[in-house]
Amino acid sequence: MNVLLWCPYLNPGGGLYLLTQLVAGLRRNPAIDRLRIAVDTTSPLLDTLASSLAAGVEIGRLKETGNSLGKARRLLGIRGTGRLRLMLRAGKVMLNIKKAALNELRKEADAFDLVYVIWPHRDDFPDIGKPIVCTFQDCTMFDFPEILGGPQTQVEWNRSKVWIERCAQVVVSSHASKVALQRHFGASHEPTVIQHAIYPRTEASSEEVPDGRLPPKYVICPTNITPHKNLDMLLIAWSRFERRAEYPLVVIGAYTDALSGRATLNSVPAWTQARLYGLVNRLGLRREGDIYGLGYVADAEVMPMIKRAVALIMPTLSEGGGSYPIEEALNVGTPVLCSDIPVLREHVSQHSAQVKWFDPLSVDSMVAALNAFFDDYDLYKQSAVAGMYDPRPTWDDIAAAYVAVFKQVLSA
Repeated sequence: MNVLLWCPYLNPGGGLYLLTQLVAGLRRNPAIDRLRIAVDTTSPLLDTLASSLAAGVEIGRLKETGNSLGKARRLLGIRGTGRLRLMLRAGKVMLNIKKAALNELRKEADAFDLVYVIWPHRDDFPDIGKPIVCTFQDCTMFDFPEILGGPQTQVEWNRSKVWIERCAQVVVSSHASKVALQRHFGASHEPTVIQHAIYPRTEASSEEVPDGRLPPKYVICPTNITPHKNLDMLLIAWSRFERRAEYPLVVIGAYTDALSGRATLNSVPAWTQARLYGLVNRLGLRREGDIYGLGYVADAEVMPMIKRAVALIMPTLSEGGGSYPIEEALNVGTPVLCSDIPVLREHVSQHSAQVKWFDPLSVDSMVAALNAFFDDYDLYKQSAVAGMYDPRPTWDDIAAAYVAVFKQVLSA
């Protein structure tokens, strides 16, 4: 079987872990004769992807097309129309780029039996004359339209509807994601569930924690600042947690340095960064005392920081297949407090470790969970350590589930 994996966008963090580990598992599967990834040459993560891929995986770099927009000349010589001319030309150039990219993809797909798309977002369904399988990792953008804004969310919904209706098979990453997809697009759609909330790393991490950046004891929250991560509620709860000086909160992930006032507020999520920065001020949380916002942390440092933490807290309102940080924490015996939402119940039920649940929409529930957790800390710690040895699926198991879907599609 020859499979072309189309990946027009590369997502950092968990997305890149998923891609590289799944691709490695697919390449090891005896049913896969040839595996090639078609990616955009402009992605800043291209070199990272290339260095992380398993041997024998080809990279097909879709050519960058288009041309310069040129100078902002006036339309018909009318003053003030130069910017409008550029906007019109930009739209034409983008349309040409999309057409050229589709032609490139069609050429790539000629030598393959099937195309697999790991993130069918932000692009129109490609009519390339080959069966296409795609994975909807989650429906978060539809549950939280404030992430993209109303108009863009509607554009993505319309695109996704076409993907769902025209793909040979749609895969989702959890039963909770299946329910969400059917809620948004209709119960008649029957996606295949392939769970992949397992340990996402294979590379060795550093054993050292960054010096001078962490307190002796802390609770860690690996996250980002998008609305569904629910940082606002966690910060409010932390301001009411009386033992926060003993157990400060360390937040890591893209743009979380806003919590410590070190963010660059002229970046894309500037409004969200400024809002979180202001919330920390209004709550009276002491930076480098009650809370540490470290921002992006190198991959090699993440696991040592999770392992050294007294606990990991995950206040999320929505995830796709589960939570990689929770999986990582339980893998090294770090106890967990987390949101009581269906997808995390589904994920954590696969572990024997006892975790502390809370209602992510209730500050009182979060504070009560924190207090109860630390009152019985030894119980949760011992349970997490014992659960380190739970049997878990491998990436080869997950790849085999995908291969089964590919075979079913090709035999239909």
